Amino acid sequence: MKNYNPKVSIIVNCYNGELFLEKCLLSILRQTYKNWELIFWDNRSTDDSKNIFEKVKNKKFKYFKAKKFTNLYAARNLALKEAKGEIIMFVDVDDEWLEDKIDQQIKIFKKNKKINIVSSNFFREKNIFFFKFKKKFLSNKNKNILNTLDLIKKYQIGWSTIAIKKRLFNFRSKNFNEKSYMISDFEFIINISTRNKVFFINEPLVIYRDHASQLSRKNFFIQIDQYLKWCENVNKNKRLSKYKKHIFSSEKYFFYNNLNYFKKNDNIKKLLSILFSSKSLNFKLKIFLYYLFPKIFIYYLAT
Repeated sequence: MKNYNPKVSIIVNCYNGELFLEKCLLSILRQTYKNWELIFWDNRSTDDSKNIFEKVKNKKFKYFKAKKFTNLYAARNLALKEAKGEIIMFVDVDDEWLEDKIDQQIKIFKKNKKINIVSSNFFREKNIFFFKFKKKFLSNKNKNILNTLDLIKKYQIGWSTIAIKKRLFNFRSKNFNEKSYMISDFEFIINISTRNKVFFINEPLVIYRDHASQLSRKNFFIQIDQYLKWCENVNKNKRLSKYKKHIFSSEKYFFYNNLNYFKKNDNIKKLLSILFSSKSLNFKLKIFLYYLFPKIFIYYLAT
C-alpha cells in the first residue's frame, strides 16, 4: 500500500444550489490530493447553478443533467452509476471541504486496508438572527472506530465527510432508499455499518452549513416521521433487529417521538413527564425551549 493513490469520485448532487455552490466547488479544486474526478449531477436546476459550474469547472469536472427531476436519493443513485473511482465521496452543494480532506482520508485507507468507510468531524456554521456561529461538532474525542451500536446511540456522521470504497456499493440495485428521501443517508450508513466499522477522524475536515433553504430544515417533520417509521420497521432487517432495544432507548428516538407528539398536541402534562423521565440535562433543555418558543426554532433546538 506504499504507493496507494486511488482515484476518488466526488459526487455533487445539485438542485438550485446557487447560494453556496461556488464555495463548494472551489473547495474541491483546492484539495491537496489530486487524483479525483467530480460527478456533478444537475437535477433540472432552474437557478444559476449551471452558469456557476461553467465558471468554476476544470477538466476533472463532469457535468450530467437529469432527464427528469427526482428526489435527492434517486438522484444520488443515478449519479453513482457515473463514478469511475475506487473511492466514493459526496459533498452537498451548501457544504465546503478543508483543503486536506481527501488526503487525510486516503491516509487512513492506506494505513489499514481493512477499513472501508472513513468519516470525520466537521464545523457547523449557523446563522441565528444577525449572528453567525461556527463550532466544532461534538464527537467521541478519543474514539476512532465506530460500530453500529455507537452510531445508534449517537449518530455523528456528516454526509459531506464520508469516504467509502466503491466495492461496498451494489451497482445492480438501488443503494439509497428513494422512499425515505429525508433519512436515506442515515439508513445507508447504519446498514453498511453492520458489516463494516467506520473510522472516524476527530479533526474537522468539512464546513457544514445550516441555512433557511436547506432541505433537511424545510422538511424537518417529514424527517422525523421517516425516522420513526424506520425504527418501527427495524425487525424486518435481520442484521439490525438485534439492536432494537438500543434504538428504542436512544435519546434520538425519545426526542423525535416526543417532538412528533408536540407537533399534534402541546400538553403541559406531557412536557413535565418528559422532563422528569429523561436523565439528560441537554435533552430537557431542548424540550423546554421547544415548548416555550415558536416552532420555527425547532430545527435549531433539535440539531
